[in-house]
Amino acid sequence: MNLTNKRKIFINAALVGFMVALAEEEEDNEGPQQRGIRRRKCWVKQYLQQRNGRGKHANFENLTKNPTHFFANFHMSFDTFQSLFSLLEPHLLPKRISRGNDFIRVELKFAAVLEYFALGGLQRDVSFSYRISKQHFGLLVAAVCEAIVQELGWEIPQWEKYAVLGSALDSEKTWNLPNCVGAIGGKLLGVGPPMKNREEMSCIPIFAVCDPSLRFTYLDVGDILRANDPDLFVKSNLGKAILTESLYFPEDSCVNGSPMTYYVVSGDDTFPLIKRIMKPFESKSISREEQHFNERIHHASSCIDKAFGLLSANWTVMRRQAMCRPERAKQIARACCLLHNYLLRTKPKDYTDWLPENNEAMIPINSVITPGGNEDYPKLVRDSIKNSLIVRKEMGQASLQAHKHA
Repeated sequence: MNLTNKRKIFINAALVGFMVALAEEEEDNEGPQQRGIRRRKCWVKQYLQQRNGRGKHANFENLTKNPTHFFANFHMSFDTFQSLFSLLEPHLLPKRISRGNDFIRVELKFAAVLEYFALGGLQRDVSFSYRISKQHFGLLVAAVCEAIVQELGWEIPQWEKYAVLGSALDSEKTWNLPNCVGAIGGKLLGVGPPMKNREEMSCIPIFAVCDPSLRFTYLDVGDILRANDPDLFVKSNLGKAILTESLYFPEDSCVNGSPMTYYVVSGDDTFPLIKRIMKPFESKSISREEQHFNERIHHASSCIDKAFGLLSANWTVMRRQAMCRPERAKQIARACCLLHNYLLRTKPKDYTDWLPENNEAMIPINSVITPGGNEDYPKLVRDSIKNSLIVRKEMGQASLQAHKHA
């Protein structure tokens, strides 16, 4: 190759390099649309940018000045709201505020979730009224539920000796039912889209024990199952604990001179007669004493129905189909039960004003089937408690007669 050809190759290579460099520089100067990349029109949707001037985010202060409307939205007074918020606020504070003037105040995050619990409905409807994106609102629901569990978890005490004995004393004083530590019952929380056949829908079983004040003393929020599953109770943690005798009960004791009687929970006809669950006598051809015993059992068992009725009346989300993941639905159920106990303790009059006439607001559990066993001993215990009620009644009548003759 002669010198002239080498010069031509060198010059051509230099020209190619210059043109490539020039093209890259022009591309750097072009905008994203000129390079074929889709450019965002806005990083935040317009209706979210308007949260400070419109919607409930802007009108919350006015709502606090109207007690009637505030109570209708949150099922509690503003003073109660503030007391509850002061407990939960440390758990809800963000680590840092990365937004400008349109950030969501912590108080309004809590208000939006509490309104969702109280009024039910769809999360997207509540989030839109507060100008919060539906994705972020789902995270807020989880954060508020976690804060409630962390701060108010003690409202449902541990099932331990002194707490159980306290419930037994309250039950005997209020229900006139000895050796009873509470009333047992269960409801279903539907999960997923509604179905025409309620028996086949997916649900979360909720079993609980309550005391005479309608406060839950034991809570078991189970895993997702079919509503028509016959083993709902057997598969629950509470059912397993009772059937395997791993749940604490006080030591057996005598009742008015009757034989040693073990402690039980009061149940209705939904539950079978087993060692730790006491149920009424069958209504066919029963004696007057047995009828009196049934009245005591029904009086006790009605308290768990009232507790669930009160829960669903104040927190409407509990009687609606939960349109969320099962784990989120379980979080909501636990949080609402803790709020139930908290408000019964702090504001019982305001809270019980919402007690509905129909206690079947939540989905009932139609039947509970447990493994068969020997029911003779539970029947003897039932007779023992029945006889103790007879003795108490006779002692009360004798005392009344003596007082009249004195």
